[in-house]
Amino acid sequence: MNHHHLSDTDIQEYVLHRENCRQEAIAHLDACDLCMRKAANYSLLIEAMALMPATAVDMETTASIMARLPAGRRRSRRDSVLVCLLAMAGGVIVVPGYLFRRSFLQVLENVPALLLCLVVAASLVILLFRGRALLKHYQRRMKMLEFS
Repeated sequence: MNHHHLSDTDIQEYVLHRENCRQEAIAHLDACDLCMRKAANYSLLIEAMALMPATAVDMETTASIMARLPAGRRRSRRDSVLVCLLAMAGGVIVVPGYLFRRSFLQVLENVPALLLCLVVAASLVILLFRGRALLKHYQRRMKMLEFS
């Protein structure tokens, strides 16, 4: 008898599908009382589960969750116009920025370092505040979904 016992997976395979079980596992089970007791326990458990009535779920999960969500708002014309304006503004900034990138870098060389640091710092502060507001908005929305 070896001192390494079979894994639960091997014992379950033995109980459920003995014909597919490895010969070493069958030989170990024949010689090891502990593993044989585990196999007997699994057999009892499987038999008891077969006798249990099937549970039926009476509700549809999707419908339950959708009922708790706030009604979605339709996109207003104002939202569509805003998206178009932002896209155009981005194009107006990105296209010339790409075309004149060398000249832009030369302009940046003449800007004082302190001014660049102030612009970067202000941008970071704005990003932090907007990120915090976005996080708070997300947390409020998640609270609305809690099922308590």
